[in-house]
Amino acid sequence: MLDSNVFINNLSYLFNDVLVVTTPFIEEELKSLPSKMDFYRASSMNLHIMLPKREYFEKVKKLSDKTKHKLTNADISIIALSLEFKEKNKNVVLVSDDYSVQDLASRLSIDVLSLTKPKIKEHYEWKRICIACNRETSSDICEICGLRTVYIRKRNE
Repeated sequence: MLDSNVFINNLSYLFNDVLVVTTPFIEEELKSLPSKMDFYRASSMNLHIMLPKREYFEKVKKLSDKTKHKLTNADISIIALSLEFKEKNKNVVLVSDDYSVQDLASRLSIDVLSLTKPKIKEHYEWKRICIACNRETSSDICEICGLRTVYIRKRNE
């Protein structure tokens, strides 16, 4: 499974000898002409473009909501398609440099390969805290002091 970073970095040629799959949402993330050209070249050779079944998309979306990861539809779709293939006993490796994608995929026991950055080493979640009193909350505004809250990364113990 190829995430958008493969095409953004013009690295799809690394996968010329294997069957590769992505989703149409990945194409939508490509903004530069070189990345689009890399995508179209790969799709004319060995890249298959598929949509995950809705149930897998919803399962991944639910997990991302729980962990508070900020994922795009493209991110969710590539993880969901990987999960769908995995549950059909297909060999799946999700190629992504996006740490949130890597984190969610690894929580679902999907193998991940990172091409341009180190692979994640630990899981994390996001929590919302008040900028003044540092209390954890689920609201945009602190219920105690009335100031705004922000998301911070919290390491899973």
